[in-house]
Amino acid sequence: MTSRTGFQKLAGLTVFFLSFLVYLLTVAPEVTFWDSGELIYGALTLGIPHPPAYPMFCMIAKLFTLIPLGNAAYKVNLLSAVFGAGTVYLLFRLIEKAAGPAQGGTVIAAAAALSFAFFPYYWGVSVITMVYTMTMFLFMATAHFLLDYSLHERESSLHASAFFMGLSMTCHQSALFILPAYVVFYMFAGRGCKKPVTVLISIFFFLLAFSTVLYLPIRAAAHPDLNIGDPEVLLNYLWVTKIPDYLRGAVSLSRYFARGFSPLAAGAILLGITVCAAIVIKFSKRAFILWLFFSGLSYCICIMALAAGSREVVQLGLINKFFSPAVLFGSAAAALLAIMAWEAARRRFRLGGGTAAAFAFALFLIPAVSLAANYRDIDNGRNFFAYDFGHNTLKSINQDGVLLGWGDNGIFHTWYLNGFERYRDDVLVVHAGLLSYDWYMSGMQRAIYKKYDIPFVPRAAITDIEKNVPALADRLKTVTPTYYDFSGALQLKVPLESLGPQGLVHIIPPGRGKPLKQIWDSYVLRGAFDDSTNKEFAAEGILNIYGWESTIWAQRAYEAGRLQEAVGAYELSKKLGVSNPQLDEWMSGAREKLRQEKG
Repeated sequence: MTSRTGFQKLAGLTVFFLSFLVYLLTVAPEVTFWDSGELIYGALTLGIPHPPAYPMFCMIAKLFTLIPLGNAAYKVNLLSAVFGAGTVYLLFRLIEKAAGPAQGGTVIAAAAALSFAFFPYYWGVSVITMVYTMTMFLFMATAHFLLDYSLHERESSLHASAFFMGLSMTCHQSALFILPAYVVFYMFAGRGCKKPVTVLISIFFFLLAFSTVLYLPIRAAAHPDLNIGDPEVLLNYLWVTKIPDYLRGAVSLSRYFARGFSPLAAGAILLGITVCAAIVIKFSKRAFILWLFFSGLSYCICIMALAAGSREVVQLGLINKFFSPAVLFGSAAAALLAIMAWEAARRRFRLGGGTAAAFAFALFLIPAVSLAANYRDIDNGRNFFAYDFGHNTLKSINQDGVLLGWGDNGIFHTWYLNGFERYRDDVLVVHAGLLSYDWYMSGMQRAIYKKYDIPFVPRAAITDIEKNVPALADRLKTVTPTYYDFSGALQLKVPLESLGPQGLVHIIPPGRGKPLKQIWDSYVLRGAFDDSTNKEFAAEGILNIYGWESTIWAQRAYEAGRLQEAVGAYELSKKLGVSNPQLDEWMSGAREKLRQEKG
């Protein structure tokens, strides 16, 4: 094997540090929406987040929290940036190594890696707490060892690839989507793959890595603060690891295939198979190339099936993030095709240095344009939106109150602020949606008895949350201020008019809360009125909640005759984008009356 030149080493370092610098400049300084708060909390407490619980992520992220730099949320956000840049570097090295001695391989590899680095969906998950960059780093590590085996047939590389494949399975369930490609690799790779002993050793290393999931029942036995599913019990463990879901998913996927694809899907798959066949013929001795193309193909097929079977995944905007690994594999494949094309053109047309320079310039325009076009949209450097929303929610609640919240964007960041940062830790935060599970109901019963010295026995089936949660609220309101957040009341069909507005929450019964002006004057709304901060996909719904609740404040103040306060609340709602013709008419009259009084 030829040693790498100084130019190649410099190119690799440039790719890594440039992508990491951009991620560092745009990384979120605090907790963000979706899974961020729960994953940060899980890492800090070595707890157990929602299925499949992400044991690998939590353990590695815990190490990052020990770095003496910034707050806890920033440290775990930084993990995504580090693994994000690491994945980009591994992509560069993978392309460069697969290209071999081909001229222009290093330049094309660098351009492809940076293009992927600034692909907006990948860049977006590299600056907040998510498990995707770590998962793709493990994908690339797997790919490197498969390439090494494909080139040199070292069985140690084969076993290492199985180990990293097993680790990726404990990091994110999407690793299942490339398992078919792994089987194909074994079918087409060298002689070592045909040896039963070799296969058994690889399976051993795969299971050794996958045994990371044993962390879950061991840690659950210690009763960490975050213990979703309580996997100390076998049935709970199966639920948390999603093993039954995987089996059902395999059945659903086979049914999806049986029903047939849409013409677009069928065309995409046919094109993919054709390209795979062409590449395999060209690189007949490199089963790795087949693995690379088939990984991207099988991943796309599975994501398409997921999208077809779950409207929620599409509606929540998650499908775009899920496609990033397919783009990762596709970037490597496209780069190798570009290297092949350049080599063929250079030899056929005897292209000189000027043409090569122009070609390189054109290639690097792709990441440059992507960086410039997406920087403003991806920049999370001043994203305090979820942090402020959590603080505003908790500060709305009276001492020792109970918050009955709902949903990822209503609870996860609040768990982190309340549970780890100990902000308003006098408040008991209850995820009402999880009260459909007996393990969560049991934990809440113990917490309520310990904090408020009252027993609560559900009057209905444990899964009937539409009866259980109101019953729990009725019991709690006799001893402590009890609140629904907007999403909790909406999901449980609790009429807001039966509750008392308290800014972002609603108290049971009305009349026990604080003055609305006092609550709203205490709120911090950084970035709510402009584009000074990235507010993510969830921000639209959160802004709607702010707007709805400020409208209620304006209406209540108007009905109470506090016209100056009503106008101020109305102006806030307009800044938040609320359109309400009836309120416009009321406030027009209120302004006129205030002018007359001043006159």
